[in-house]
Amino acid sequence: MVCDTGTGAAAYGWDDQRWTSARIAVLIAQTFHIRYTSRGVTYLLQRLGWSFQVPAHRVARRDEDQVATWVKRTWPAIKAPGRPGARGSASPTSPVRASRPPKGRTWAPAGCTPVLPVAYSGAGRTSIAGLICVKPGRRTRLIYRTLTYHRRKHEPKGFGEKAFQALLSAAHAQLGGPISLVWDSLPEHVSAEMRAWIAAQDDWLLVYRLPPYAPDLNPAEGIWSNLRTKALDFTVHGIDQLTTLIKSRLKSMQYQPDLLNGFIAETGLTIADPT
Repeated sequence: MVCDTGTGAAAYGWDDQRWTSARIAVLIAQTFHIRYTSRGVTYLLQRLGWSFQVPAHRVARRDEDQVATWVKRTWPAIKAPGRPGARGSASPTSPVRASRPPKGRTWAPAGCTPVLPVAYSGAGRTSIAGLICVKPGRRTRLIYRTLTYHRRKHEPKGFGEKAFQALLSAAHAQLGGPISLVWDSLPEHVSAEMRAWIAAQDDWLLVYRLPPYAPDLNPAEGIWSNLRTKALDFTVHGIDQLTTLIKSRLKSMQYQPDLLNGFIAETGLTIADPT
């Protein structure tokens, strides 16, 4: 039964991937011809060391082999000696008000967070783009920009190529040195206009792309997760107030290099090789 529950409930005809006590009772009855009540299943799973948890989500189209190859081959090349000195990680435009899959609870072994494949979609009004900037021997830094969309005519809805170019140019000026940039394949990151601009900055900018559907390798995702937990715990009365609150939280993060280093550590990518 442990193997069966690992496949997700959708494989057995339910609408989503969560395993509830009632669903597991049905599975036990179908597999072993033994009838349990939902409460009985709860007691049984607790004795087996399982708990009722909020699952993590993973994009269903993610290629684990491609991700593993990137970590093994591309990442060591990025941090190799002789590369530009100030390394950064850029997130895509990140809407803080987004439609995400519901995080209902599901049974899983205690201490082991279940990961359910889902298809993400979302929309928002306040967008954020940021860089976590790392250089050995220096304090980790956060450089960010926000964009607020008020539904006005001719107002940009999110970050475009020009906005990302301005962010990278500002980072170059603030860091005072060349940059090795690691970011994803957001359309604005890989457009012809952006590729041409990057090629023109080859004296200070070197770009690497993350494998598709691998947000867990992007330390900037830690920023957005922390921000959603902290900022969206408050009631706001308008989009401008939300933007002000977000900026306040981001500014606070700029003075917490240990927190930023924690976001990097969560990716499992090491900046300095162990000696």
